[in-house]
Amino acid sequence: MAIDYVNVLEKIDNSIQGINSLPEFDYFFNESSVKPQSLPEFLDKRFNLVKSDTICSNSIDANVEDNTFVKTLNSSSRTIDSDVENNYNNLLRTNYSKLQLAAPIIEIDNVEEAYSNNLEEWCLSPENPITIIRGMAKAVDMNLDLFSSRSLANNSADDQIEVRSQRQQTSDENWDSRYRKRTWLCESNRAYTTIAKYARYQAASIRELLQNDESSAESPYSDSSSNSGQSSNRGAKRRKLNQHKMVKFGTNVDLSNQQKWKMQLKEMDKLPQFLKVASRQNMLTYLGYEILGMNSVQLYMKVPGCRTPGHQENNNLCSVNINVGPGDCEWFGVPVHNWRSIEKLCKKNKVDFLTGSWWPVPEEIFDLNVPLYRFIQKPGDIVFVNVGTVHWVQSLGWCNNIAWNVGPITANQYKWAMERYNCNKIERFHSIVPMILLSWNLAKNIKIKEKVLQGHIESILLRSMQDCKETLAELEASNTKVKWHEYRENEPAPCCCQCKCEVFNILFVTVDKPCLVYCKKCAQNGTSKHVSTFVVLQQFSMEELQNIYHNFVGHM
Repeated sequence: MAIDYVNVLEKIDNSIQGINSLPEFDYFFNESSVKPQSLPEFLDKRFNLVKSDTICSNSIDANVEDNTFVKTLNSSSRTIDSDVENNYNNLLRTNYSKLQLAAPIIEIDNVEEAYSNNLEEWCLSPENPITIIRGMAKAVDMNLDLFSSRSLANNSADDQIEVRSQRQQTSDENWDSRYRKRTWLCESNRAYTTIAKYARYQAASIRELLQNDESSAESPYSDSSSNSGQSSNRGAKRRKLNQHKMVKFGTNVDLSNQQKWKMQLKEMDKLPQFLKVASRQNMLTYLGYEILGMNSVQLYMKVPGCRTPGHQENNNLCSVNINVGPGDCEWFGVPVHNWRSIEKLCKKNKVDFLTGSWWPVPEEIFDLNVPLYRFIQKPGDIVFVNVGTVHWVQSLGWCNNIAWNVGPITANQYKWAMERYNCNKIERFHSIVPMILLSWNLAKNIKIKEKVLQGHIESILLRSMQDCKETLAELEASNTKVKWHEYRENEPAPCCCQCKCEVFNILFVTVDKPCLVYCKKCAQNGTSKHVSTFVVLQQFSMEELQNIYHNFVGHM
C-alpha cells in the first residue's frame, strides 16, 4: 500500500505552524506494506529466513507511471535511483556479485516467536553479522506511533537536538564539495534546533517535493529515463542539479529521561530480553552509570538522503535499531573480521577510521575481496547489528529511527570489546565503555556459566590487580602518600586526560588542576612532572578486589 503524501500534505497544510498540529507522517504507515517476499528456506519451524530485498530488483509498481515523482513517493517502491540500479546490475555480472550478501530476514508472527531462544541464538551467532527482524513490533503490540514526529513534538517540543547538514547524494556515491571526484570524506556541518522545528522541516520537505513540476522533477533517488546506456549522462545531470542540495539530519535526540519519555520507554519493555535497553543479559546494565545513546535510547529524525557515516559501535558492542517509518533506510555492513580492510581503505582515502566521518565506495571494498551486506530496512523492521560489524546507513524516505547498544554476556562479545579497547589505547582514542571497571562489576554481580568467558574475565581481573599492587608498591617505595577516595556508584569511570585510557583504582590528579586525571604512565613520563607533584587517590581497597576475584573464581 502506497503512502499518499499528497493526502498527508492536504491534512497538514494549514497546521504546520502550530506545535499541537504537527504532521503525523507515521500515522499513515500500513504494516501490510512491509510483508516479506516468498520464503525460499527456513531457519526452523518457527522462523522464516528470507533473502533481503536486493537493490537491483525492480520494485517499482508496474502500474505506476514512469515518472520520478511517483517513484519517490510510492512507499511500496522506495528504491535508489535507476543509475544505482544499473550500476548494481553491472556488479552482479562480475565477480563482485559473490561478495554482495543479502541480510537474513527473520519474520516474527506471534509472541511465542518473539520471545523464543531461537531468535536470540540466531542474532548473536558470530556467523550472522547483521540481521533484520520483521514483525516484532506487531507481535508484541509495541506502539511505534509514540516515536513519531507529532508525538515527540507534542511531548517535548522545545527539546534541543543536534542537526547535521549534509549534501544529498545517492547511497553508493560520495562526491567532493565540487562534485568532481569521488571521495570517502563525508562532510557535514553541525547546528542545533528543537524537535518541533525539525518536525516542521520534515513536513516542509514533503511540500517542496510535491510543489515541483511532476513532468520535470529530478529526484536524487529516481530518474525518468530507463535507458541504461544513458546512465553516465543522467548521473552527471543529477549531480549538476543537486550539487547545492542540502538536507538536515536530526540526530541524537535524547530519550533517557524516565519521566518525560515514560510512555515511550514503557513500550520498549515489551521487547525480548536480549534486545532491551536494560536487562540481566546486557553487560551495559552492570556498568553502573548512564552512557547516552548506549545504555539509553536515542532517536534520529530524517528526510531522504540523511547519512550515518561508517563506523563500528563503541567497543564493538551490538546495537539495536528500529525504523519507525514511514520511509525506508538503506544499510551497508561489513563483518567484524574484515574491519582491518576497511581501516586500510580509510587510510588510503585519507580519512581516520576511528575519528573521521567517511562513506565507503562499494567497488573499493569488493576489490579487497571483502564481503558487503546491503539491504533495505522497512518501517517496523529491527536491525540487529552483531559484534563489531562495520556499518553505514542512509535514509531513502522520511522516517524516524530509535537506537541503542546492547552487550550480550558472551565470550564473543567480550573478546571483541577488549580487542577494540586495546586498539583504542594504542591509538590514544577514548573507549566509551571502561572495560576494566565493567569486568569487575560483572565479576561482582553475576554468575557466568560460559567457561571461555569466565577465563577471559579472570585474566583481566588478575592483570588489573597486579597493576594495582605494583603501582602501590612503587608509591610506597617513593614515600608518596595515597589518599582514600572511595568509588561511588553512578560515577563515570575516570580516564587519562593525556592518553585517553581508562584509569582504574589508582588516580594521579594534578594539584593545580584537580579535575584532571592522569594514568601512572603519563604522570611519570608524559607531563615532564615528578609523581610527587600529583595527589594520588585510591578508589578500591586491595582487600575488596581480592574478595571479588576469589568469589568469582570460586563459582567457576
